[in-house]
Formats: sequence, structure tokens, C-alpha cells
Amino acid sequence: MYKTHKAKIVVIGSLYMDIVVETDRIPLIGETLRKKVILNPAPALDIPKDIFNYIDYMTPNQTELAYYTGIDDVGEKIETAILKMTNLGVSHVITTLGSDGSVYLKEGKKVTYQKGYTVPVVDTTGAGDCYNAALAV
Repeated sequence: MYKTHKAKIVVIGSLYMDIVVETDRIPLIGETLRKKVILNPAPALDIPKDIFNYIDYMTPNQTELAYYTGIDDVGEKIETAILKMTNLGVSHVITTLGSDGSVYLKEGKKVTYQKGYTVPVVDTTGAGDCYNAALAV
């Protein structure tokens, strides 16, 4: 049984997207239960466009951002792609850039780049999940 009613923020991440993909629950979590929703859309899967209105924070990487926006070369058009996601209804878009850090656009305002920290990399498995967990805290 889910304990969503006790949480202030709900992170919907890769395991959820891989196995369950019950995107119809996002409005329930976000609006009905009044929880902040962070969506890590990994892997990129079809999501009904009206669901974007219930996502407070979305953290796609460049490949996922291209998938949802239809913009092919996101690297050179990242600001345009992020703005397109906010126009689809997502409140805050944070695009992860791997070792280069991330890019953030809050509600159609100024784009901010955050450099990544240089650390010795052993394995990147779970990096996106860790990023989203840290964001939730």
C-alpha cells in the first residue's frame, strides 16, 4: 500500500515509469492529495499531454527532453526545448546534462546553468534517481 498521503513531495521516477506507468494517478497525487510532484521521465514514455499540468518539477535529460518536445538537436536549442515543456504545463523544468550539470527554467523566466561537480565516477547507475531524491529534499 502506498503511503503517499504522509509525504509532502512525491517523486515519480524510473522504476515507476519502467513498471507501472499509471500516469492517470499524477493528477490524483498532485491535485487531490495536494502533493508536489517531481517526475523523472526515465525512460521517456508516452504521457497524455494534459498530465503535464499536474507536474510541479520535471527532470528530463536531453534525450527525454527531445522526446517530449519533438525538438531534434536539443543540445543547441535547450532553452527553446525547456520553454516548450513549460508551455505544455510543467511548472519547473530542470534538464540534467550528465557531467556538465543541469539547466533550469522556472515558469518561463531566466534560464540558469548549474555546473556539475567533478568526482571520480565508478558507475552511473542510479545517478538520475539520486539527483531527484536530492531535489526532493
